[in-house]
Amino acid sequence: IVYAGTRKETEEYAAELSSLGLCGAAYHAGMTSAARSAVHDAFHAGELDVVVATSAFGMGIDKTDVRFVLHASVPGSLDAY
Repeated sequence: IVYAGTRKETEEYAAELSSLGLCGAAYHAGMTSAARSAVHDAFHAGELDVVVATSAFGMGIDKTDVRFVLHASVPGSLDAY
């Protein structure tokens, strides 16, 4: 999981990682509910190598095989972290 600071960054980083051969997707609150659900389901099914997300993705993620959580930018506050 890569956490980004903005919706735009999630799209940019996901596209860049995909261009490098990873199966990646963006996830943010600006997406439709159906699109967010599709990314969430694909992530839990193991169909994605990486999800690039805003903090909207962080609520309730419980997946045992997540190897890395990276922060592409510093959160605006400690609460956001």
